[in-house]
Amino acid sequence: MPDTPMTKKHGENIVKLLIGGMICMLLVVGYVFIQGYQGRQTLVESQRSGCERGKLDRIDNAAFQKAHKTYIDKVVLAQSVKEDVKQAAREAVETYNKTAASLASRSKINCHKAFPEARLIP
Repeated sequence: MPDTPMTKKHGENIVKLLIGGMICMLLVVGYVFIQGYQGRQTLVESQRSGCERGKLDRIDNAAFQKAHKTYIDKVVLAQSVKEDVKQAAREAVETYNKTAASLASRSKINCHKAFPEARLIP
């Protein structure tokens, strides 16, 4: 290779190549950044929808527990039912009261507080 300095045209081409490469890298980094944000946002939305479904399930389950407790209360108050059945029913009522209260308290969660919006920077 001769010892000639780089020509102006070669220098311009190298500068264009470097600037083009830098622009390409910035576009790739921007794309990755945007995809990361969209992924976090999708995760938040799916967590919230699961939270809302869970709340509805707990509310329905608590309603079931309360309805069954009402039935057991009627068994306990009936005159023709023997005492051992009434005692078992009282124990069941106690269990249903605890679980219904627990389910009702857990259904009061605020899903938007539990799963806040995705931030722009993780």
